[in-house]
Amino acid sequence: MRSFLLAVPLFLGATTLVRADRMADHSPLMRVVLSDVTVIGEVTSLETETIEAKVHPTAKEKTAFTIAVVKVETNIRSAKGITHIKVGFFPGSSGTGGTYKFPTLKAGQKVCLFLNKHPDDGFYIFPALAPPLEITDASKATVERLKLAATIFENPDEALKAEKAERRVAAACLLVMHYRSHNPTRAVVSEAVPLEQSQAILRILADADWARPDLDLGVSQAFMSLGLTEQPKFAKIQPNAGENLKTLWQAELKRWLAEDGKSYQIQKFVPKAK
Repeated sequence: MRSFLLAVPLFLGATTLVRADRMADHSPLMRVVLSDVTVIGEVTSLETETIEAKVHPTAKEKTAFTIAVVKVETNIRSAKGITHIKVGFFPGSSGTGGTYKFPTLKAGQKVCLFLNKHPDDGFYIFPALAPPLEITDASKATVERLKLAATIFENPDEALKAEKAERRVAAACLLVMHYRSHNPTRAVVSEAVPLEQSQAILRILADADWARPDLDLGVSQAFMSLGLTEQPKFAKIQPNAGENLKTLWQAELKRWLAEDGKSYQIQKFVPKAK
C-alpha cells in the first residue's frame, strides 16, 4: 500500500491558505506544475499603495496586499513575452495557531516565483505551499532543473525525442505531472492528450529505470498517477512472495502497449469552461 501514497502529492495544490502551516511546501517542480505562471526575476520595487483584495474567492473579508514589481529574466512557464509582473503579498501568520509565515518579497531580491493570477484584481499571488525560491549558490542545481523544465514546456514533443534517455524520461515524467495534477479549488474536466504524444510518453515510461529514485520525476510515481492501475489488466496483478509489484506493472505496461494500449490516450485535467 505504501507505493500508492507516492502519487498523492500530484493532486495537491489548494490556493486556500487556511491550513498552510499543517503541511510541507511542495517541491519546486511541483510548484511549477500547480502554478499558472513561473518566472525567474528580480524585485525592482515595492509600490507604496496597498491593494485591498480577497485572499481567495471564498474569503468574506479583504486583506491589504503589498505589490512587488518584478523584472522577468527567465520564463519557466506561461510568461513568454512578459517583461514585468506584479506580485501581491501580505505579512502575518496563517491564523491557525501554527508558526507558518506567508511569503514576502523585498526590493533587490532575485527569486524564482510560482504564481497564480488573483481572480479579481489584476496581480499575481503565491499559491499555498508554493513560496518563492531565492536564487543563491545553494539553489543553483534546483534552478538549473527548473530551466530544464522550461524547455520541456516550451516544446514537449521535441523533449520526448531527445537524444539522451535521461532527458526523455524527465520530459515524460514532468508532462505526466503537469497533465494529471490540478488545483482542487478549480473546476476541471478531462481531455485527451494527442495519440502520438500519449504513446511516446507511455513508451518512454515502459523502457525507463523504475528503480531510480527521484522525489519529483520518479517513473513509477508517474505511472501510478495515470490511473492505469484501475484498469483490469493492471488491477488484477498481485505479486507473489519475493516479487516486486512495480516490476510486474512495468512488464505488463510493455505487453499492454503492444496490444490493447496502442490506441490509448492519456487523459489530462484542464480548467472547466465558465
